[in-house]
Amino acid sequence: GLNFAYYEGDWDALPDFSKLTPKKTGKCGGFDIGKREREDGFAFKFTGFLKIAEKGTYALNTASDDGSRLWIGDALVVDNDGSHAMIERRGVVRLKAGKHPIRVEWIEGNGAEGLKVSIAGPGVDKKEIPATMLFQRR
Repeated sequence: GLNFAYYEGDWDALPDFSKLTPKKTGKCGGFDIGKREREDGFAFKFTGFLKIAEKGTYALNTASDDGSRLWIGDALVVDNDGSHAMIERRGVVRLKAGKHPIRVEWIEGNGAEGLKVSIAGPGVDKKEIPATMLFQRR
């Protein structure tokens, strides 16, 4: 699972989350936007660890309605920012076997809500990242 921070506000692009106070925080099984308290004008920051079984090159994707970004450690891997309809963006990163810090930020302006985070790489056909690959920060 992952840790999450939930925010409310109106943004056209991803805000600087370090300057915001979350409305609530908690733990979830994955990239679960169902923890929201309203339909529009909110954001999530998910943090934890991604466990990679085999070293190699991995493609990570975010498909989002409105802005999203994905980091592995301090490296921005996927930038899908801005106010837009559902769009998928991909980034490629080389990873060693083991656990890697992961952070995904996402905003919802108005309209449909959607966020999917997927992975493909050695021994992994493209699929949404399962909870078995995600671990919470303690």
